[in-house]
Amino acid sequence: MANPTSHATRFKEERLAALMRWLVPIQAAVTRKHDYADPTLLYVDGMAGAGVNHFGEESFDGSPLVMLEALDALSVGGTLGTARSHLVAIERDYRQWLELSVNVARHAGYLHSASVTGQLEVSFPVRGCVGEGLHKVFSERLRRNGGRVIYGLVFLDPTNPGDLVSAIDAVADVVNHRRARLDVALWTSTTQWKRVSKSQPDHPSLSDIMGKLGRSRWLTSDVPKIPRCCDNSNAFQWQMFVGTKGDFDGWSKAGFHDTESPTGRRLLAMALKTRKEYQPPPEGQYELLHLR
Repeated sequence: MANPTSHATRFKEERLAALMRWLVPIQAAVTRKHDYADPTLLYVDGMAGAGVNHFGEESFDGSPLVMLEALDALSVGGTLGTARSHLVAIERDYRQWLELSVNVARHAGYLHSASVTGQLEVSFPVRGCVGEGLHKVFSERLRRNGGRVIYGLVFLDPTNPGDLVSAIDAVADVVNHRRARLDVALWTSTTQWKRVSKSQPDHPSLSDIMGKLGRSRWLTSDVPKIPRCCDNSNAFQWQMFVGTKGDFDGWSKAGFHDTESPTGRRLLAMALKTRKEYQPPPEGQYELLHLR
């Protein structure tokens, strides 16, 4: 029987790849227009895992390799023009970090190697928690670029809410830095957040976390549909959220909805409320949800 987690994870990788293909060229165009911007875009997978997803006999590329493939293809294809990109993966667990290091090095060798032309820099994976690792990576980029503004994306994929709660202050310090224009992509099980909020009322909610990240605009993906062939008894509801300060349009091309749109508001309400709490508004009327 098919694994519902495997299906949801494939959905995650597809959405992440679509997001990279759409967002990176836009950020590259911005850096080419402004002298204050670092011409090297920064992309960080803050909770990278081993780099390859394993579900029984099934294996497929994980998020750091998906990001690597997207950046390489965009660089080699000339889409980024003179802009460069820098990919860093961070992993806390020692065994997963070892596997990640091998997978990133091996995968980079299979690609067109935009690094040969200097357009793509792939760092050796950083071992440590996402907060410390991100601060280290960001500080090093500032040192190398003379204090110019850094554009890019931080991708966070916590195993459980506690992993993100423990690191959120350190992550927020970086993405809200005056020299940072880093968008944030968050893939998470909204089911887990609801269960924690129910059992621990004082525990930070998903909306609290999104508020701390300080983005002016949030987008959400659809909820992956689990095929009927799967055992859905323990399936969680997963969604990807993207927080940005950029005034970009056309997110639907990457499969996302602005949370101020009717569809986005409905999806956000489904993410933040339990099935009992969520009551779809009458047709044509949409409640306005404010992130705390």
